[in-house]
Parts: sequence; structure tokens; C-alpha cells
Amino acid sequence: MGLVFGLGGGASPVTENAAQFQPQTDDVFARIARDYDRYCDYFSFFIQRLWKRAFAAEVTACSGDWLDLASGTGDIPQRVLNASTRRGQVVVSDICLPMLDVARTKLEDRAVTFARIDAGDMRDVPNDSFDVISMAFGMKIVDRDAALREIYRCLKPGGVFLCIEASRIGWAPLQALYLTYMNLCLPVMGQLIARGDRSAYDYLLRGIHDFPDGKTFTRYLESKHFEAVSVRPLSLGIVAIHRAHKPL
Repeated sequence: MGLVFGLGGGASPVTENAAQFQPQTDDVFARIARDYDRYCDYFSFFIQRLWKRAFAAEVTACSGDWLDLASGTGDIPQRVLNASTRRGQVVVSDICLPMLDVARTKLEDRAVTFARIDAGDMRDVPNDSFDVISMAFGMKIVDRDAALREIYRCLKPGGVFLCIEASRIGWAPLQALYLTYMNLCLPVMGQLIARGDRSAYDYLLRGIHDFPDGKTFTRYLESKHFEAVSVRPLSLGIVAIHRAHKPL
């Protein structure tokens, strides 16, 4: 099965965490793991499936050893592995073990390694280990500074980081309308699907409100020494796919 990694110890300060999520004190994703996929479907009117399809296609086009961070229930690895036969190491990871348990059911019989990894503290992952590191909708709930330092360190020279995350619609009135919808919808979804677990939607809502727009996050990636950084807005900019390379 290849490399096996553990979870780095010690809590990192939450300095650039849009959702203000601290997994050391709240196991919310463990509590909603079994319902998480339909939760995301309902509040996005199933559009999140199109976003994930587009992101999985970007990952599929990249070859080599691959680490998927914040894999959650394994949607992205499942899509990528269904689309192609990959050569090299595939590591499916998350900080939340119940989420990984769901991913295992989707990826049984696949040649992958499952690992509990904190994106902001990957001390058990050697330098220059992966050709591709991806993260889908996890950057808003981690310490961005710490995670990007670790991602940069763990990428091989010339390796690529791919990220899909909340962004901003370019036309302010439409962005305001979208946020109004999310302000109303997420609490309702939390009550109905997460069985009244308020933190389940509070984190996601804060992350959607406070994560930077595509251009700002592009400059942020460049400030972390990545190069050839690009951004691809989807659905008018509700989300965006970011691509960044570690220099050779």
C-alpha cells in the first residue's frame, strides 16, 4: 500500500482560517459524516457535483504520486480513479476518521492508501514526496499559512497544487443575493440534515463569507512562492479552481 502517514501532533494557531474551525475542540465533521454528501447536494441544488466533476478532471490530467488532502467522503478520489488508471502512489487523507470511513466504502478494492493527515501539520510526510497535491473545499477550514507551507514542502520540484474553493461572483448585487440565499439555506439544512447541529453549518457559512476572491487568493499563492498560478471561476465565480506550481 506504500507510504503510511500519521497525524502531526500539536494544535496550530488558527491565523488564516476563514471558517474559524478548530478540529481539536469540535468533531462536527465526525458527527455529520454519513449525511455530508446529501447535505452538500441539497444546499447547492446538486451543482456541487458539476464543480467536483470539473475539479476531478483537472486532477486526472496530472500524473505521478498524488496526495488528496481533506478528502472527506472521498468524492474527488472516486471520480479521478473512475476516470483513469493512475500510476504511482495515491493517498486519500483527512483529519476526520469517520469521514475516511465513508471514503473507504466508496474506494474499496482501489489501490490507495488512507491516512489521517492534518493539512497544516504534515510532519510525517517527507519533503518533495508528491507530484500532485489536491484539496477540494478544505482550504477555508484550515490555517492557510500553515497548510500552504506544508503543501509547498511536500510537493516535488515542478509539482502542482490544485484547489477548488469558495470564491466571489464578479457582480456585487448577484454576490449579495447568493450570500443572502446561503445565510437562509445553510441554517435550514443544518436543522433538517445535521439534526440541529449548529456548528455544522456555521463553519461552512463563515468560510463562504470570508474566503478571498479568486484574484486575491492567486496573489496569496504567489506570496507563498508558488509560480504559474492560475484561477478558473465556475458558476459565475461562486467557486474557483486554483492551480499553482512549485518551481523546479
